[in-house]
Amino acid sequence: MKSKFLLPLVLLGGLTLVGCGNQPAPVGPVVTTTVTISNKTALQAEWHVGDAGRELSLTLDPDGNIMQLIADGDLTTTSSNNSVVGVSGVGLSALGAGTATVTVNYKGATDTVEITVSAKQTAKEKYGVAHEGTAEDPFTNEDALTVAAHADYNSEDYYVRGEVASFYHAPGSRTDGYVSWFLKPAEGKTDKFEVYKCKKADGTALTDADIWVGAITTAHGTFTKYGEQYETSEGSIFVKSEGEPPAPRTTIQSTFAEVLAAGKALPDGGDTYNYHEFTGFVTKKEGKNFFLTATKGEAITDVKTNTFEIYSPSDAVAAKLLKDAEVKVKAVVKNYHDQIENGNTLAADDVTVITAGNPWESIKATVTEARALIAAVPAPAASEFDTSESKPSLSKNVNNGATYEVTGIVVSKGTWSSQYNNADFFIADAANDQTNTLQVFRYADKTIFDGLQIGDTVKVTCTLVAYFTLNKDTSEVTLAAYETNANPTVVNQGGGGGGQQTDITLTPGTNGSAAVVKVGTAENPAVKVGTSKKAGDMTISGIPATATKVTLHGAAWNGKTAVLTITATNATVDKTSVTLTADTGISNNSPFTLAGSEATYVVELNLTNVTGEVSIKLETTDTGNGRFVVWGVTAE
Repeated sequence: MKSKFLLPLVLLGGLTLVGCGNQPAPVGPVVTTTVTISNKTALQAEWHVGDAGRELSLTLDPDGNIMQLIADGDLTTTSSNNSVVGVSGVGLSALGAGTATVTVNYKGATDTVEITVSAKQTAKEKYGVAHEGTAEDPFTNEDALTVAAHADYNSEDYYVRGEVASFYHAPGSRTDGYVSWFLKPAEGKTDKFEVYKCKKADGTALTDADIWVGAITTAHGTFTKYGEQYETSEGSIFVKSEGEPPAPRTTIQSTFAEVLAAGKALPDGGDTYNYHEFTGFVTKKEGKNFFLTATKGEAITDVKTNTFEIYSPSDAVAAKLLKDAEVKVKAVVKNYHDQIENGNTLAADDVTVITAGNPWESIKATVTEARALIAAVPAPAASEFDTSESKPSLSKNVNNGATYEVTGIVVSKGTWSSQYNNADFFIADAANDQTNTLQVFRYADKTIFDGLQIGDTVKVTCTLVAYFTLNKDTSEVTLAAYETNANPTVVNQGGGGGGQQTDITLTPGTNGSAAVVKVGTAENPAVKVGTSKKAGDMTISGIPATATKVTLHGAAWNGKTAVLTITATNATVDKTSVTLTADTGISNNSPFTLAGSEATYVVELNLTNVTGEVSIKLETTDTGNGRFVVWGVTAE
């Protein structure tokens, strides 16, 4: 009996003594750390070299901010073969054919997944098209449309060959030398792929001898989508044209009515190829554009009905186009969205003054007065909008396109678009007034734009424009933007320095892509981050070491809430996270048209402890709710 109970009694005695007198205190419970790769099935699905990247979904215990844990070195990800599967944080890239094991280590706890990457697919395999898109086997119009419709198209350089159906920018029509054209669709088809802003490989412009309607052309570049149009990105390269070029251009003597009739008979974007020489009277000026009518002082109810537009002429030509002047013009006639205009860049001797006119007078206005004039423009009826557009919009000019000289203070600047070579900025009567502003639209002088500082006083010679949008569901018409015509004349009078605009760069990261956000008619370069199933990140770089504040615009996906984690390099930022507001216009594909007021989406980040050029990373780990778009970043 004694031996039977001896051990329990001894143990009991031992337990009783623990913690008494000078004995050590009891040891607390051991914390068990675990990590699980929760999307192994998706990661092991068929994957080819060059396909879109994938992302690890992790379940942690104890839970934590994954990006912060990676930054602190508490969570690491590695690949057994970096030439097969590349690893960056939780992002994975398919780099080469083979198999690799990806390991996640969370404070000593690990999980692994074995991933197989197959050889790169050909275009035929990947997209089901008839050709490979190479120099030896270029895409057709239909192939290009199919490939451009995919979400992962924009990093591959493809060749496309087809007949020129019409020009969007004909040879000689742009001062920068770019030419754009549409390919003829196959029989029974209607959709046309556009080769957009193309030059020769050496950077020189295409001429009539290089490309013409009916030529069989070959060009190459990356593919993209602008609105509803599939096209090459700006800067595509011309390879060759096949066929017989047309005879040299001739000059046709025409009446004003004959010129308008010839233009109206053209398809949208088409031109007459040959020159027409005619006379008319300079009746109207809108920004840098002039409108001729058949008779002096002729009433204009709609410029598309009875005017010929001289589009953005050189200073030498503009100097001849005074009010009520009678002029003789030699020009290629073009139809651009039913506006008849010159389809070539006019030389000084293409315009001859018959009867001199009078100087144009500008109406001086403050920003407040300009906004009041725009607000007084009668809203168009819902029936006036083109409801075939996904987000219908309509612009109306103030006072029949009269010229205004608006003086204001620069309060914010957009980011310069290298693709479209322009940017927007905003002026107000009071410094730091971000609400009562006038949008200087698509300003195209980069030298002056780069020199603008927040707080500078500028004079803007422009047409004032009311930009309306239509809600197709409710038929509600909204005045969405107060703006100028595109690329008005700007004189910087200085006096600022309260802010600084730099070459700030928005770079997509994991599951990110370049995008465009339209605010009114302004098109802002942007980055979209995340998908319906994947989180992602982006980086804002190029913020100068002198900056103390960064202002950005960010909106969450329609119906979602994006919570962003914010980390900065070379500075301390006053916010570690921010919740973005959703906008109904942030949905489907880029370009996105903002539905709400841009002021709703402003995020300000204050910087301290700046030690050098700053970069800021924005990320979300919510795989179903975290899609967002960022645009309009400035530093001061």
